[in-house]
Amino acid sequence: IFKPSEGKLWDTFVLRHEGRFYLFYLKYTNTAWDSYGLAVSDDALHWTDRGTILEPGPGTGTGMVYRAADRWILTYCFGHPEANHVCLAESDDLLHWKPMGPEYDLLPDPRWYDVDPNGSGTNGRWGDMWVEAKADGSGYWGFLTATDKSGQPSSNGAVGLAESPDGLHWSALPPA
Repeated sequence: IFKPSEGKLWDTFVLRHEGRFYLFYLKYTNTAWDSYGLAVSDDALHWTDRGTILEPGPGTGTGMVYRAADRWILTYCFGHPEANHVCLAESDDLLHWKPMGPEYDLLPDPRWYDVDPNGSGTNGRWGDMWVEAKADGSGYWGFLTATDKSGQPSSNGAVGLAESPDGLHWSALPPA
């Protein structure tokens, strides 16, 4: 249904807001998956490509968009050789994005997660965070693609878990 005007498209995530669809996509522009693009549609069939909205750099992984603290938040991850660093970007209008500072970054807790791709023979994943509001309204849960430190190499993929009181400040928890 949609093909970007430049570069290649990979992982996508869609948000519907006020009758409009926002298709965010992982973008390959130079020599790696290094940025996010955006397309918009009123009917989810005919799309207008808005181009690149954020350029974290090589090793960029899947993200998502949610509402917190009166603004839109985009989770994104990057790292090498696999995504292992979750960052946040913010927007007031879903079209223009700016990275938030490193004080908002979510890093894995080494007590529970293996993120050293050279340390145990694993791929050291920590990223691709999906966010859900807690049912009681007290904050947010984050679910991540992760590598559990306690498993056997090549068999220790896990659902990583994080928690936030406001959707902006995150803490890693033991695997879900």
